[in-house]
Amino acid sequence: MQSYTLLRFSLYSIVIRQTLMRCVVQRVTSATVEVEGKSRSIGVGLCVLAGIAPNDGNKDIQWMLNKLLNLKIFSTSHQASIDGVTRHEEKKWGHALSEIEGGLLLVSQFTLYHITKGTRLDFHKACEFEKAHQIFSQLIDGCKKTLGDRVQTGFFGEHMKLSLTNDGPVTLVLESPFSTRTDSSSSPGSEPSNI
Repeated sequence: MQSYTLLRFSLYSIVIRQTLMRCVVQRVTSATVEVEGKSRSIGVGLCVLAGIAPNDGNKDIQWMLNKLLNLKIFSTSHQASIDGVTRHEEKKWGHALSEIEGGLLLVSQFTLYHITKGTRLDFHKACEFEKAHQIFSQLIDGCKKTLGDRVQTGFFGEHMKLSLTNDGPVTLVLESPFSTRTDSSSSPGSEPSNI
């Protein structure tokens, strides 16, 4: 009985972890988002696909802001002269976005909360439109407080075309540690619904 309870708790924990604020972060040399002839672009920096979960709040925003702005994801190079010989040295993972004068392109992405249990995609774990827009806007505002006009955004709720050149390639998935489930499928033993 104890083993069964522990198993149910473990499965419940996995379900809970599926509803965190989630960002896919790519280090880029350039990125552009476009919709109906309008476009927004950055050069060297980060392209971030941001997914908002139903229970995301200020703690999630602050945690994600800290990661996006301060994560040591960029390499830097400099010349060093040793015994009269000049050498090119590179420091990998040495600098954060806030330190390199890079750009940030934030694009909302509800499809990060997909369920693929069947053959049709289910996105019911994503946050509803109005609240997601509010949380996403707060994330943008927080980034702009540090980066100013180096922040560009996608077109919320629109069908967009995104093009980028991934540098490395370097791609990270960041998840806030704070959010939890509150919908009817959050009880142990329940399963997410499928379209």
